[in-house]
Amino acid sequence: MTDPTPRSVTAAFGCACCGDGGFGRRRLLRGGMGAIAATAALGKGLAKTEIRVNCVTPAAVRTAIFEQMTQQHIDFMLSKIPFGQFGGIDEVASLVCCLASAEACFSTGAVFDVSGGRATY
Repeated sequence: MTDPTPRSVTAAFGCACCGDGGFGRRRLLRGGMGAIAATAALGKGLAKTEIRVNCVTPAAVRTAIFEQMTQQHIDFMLSKIPFGQFGGIDEVASLVCCLASAEACFSTGAVFDVSGGRATY
């Protein structure tokens, strides 16, 4: 079954929902908050056109960049995640695929947290 409804899935840096966490990334924090605000505004504004707009906010997801970090920094990041483990690329990709599919026909203007319980909003 094909679904002609247009969908947009944006992504924002997870600290936009979780706070900086001591990483010193204030610009990313503001950019992420802007992406979230834009997603909410577009989701509401485009709802009558049947265009769906949602946002995914992954926090620490284990990627190749971890190879450039010290173990101390990795341990610090992990200590901030209540779930006790880092997210996976496949988990984030699965959520994006779901939001871009026909199954997500009612959701628009929403922010989907992928932070292992770290979000504070």
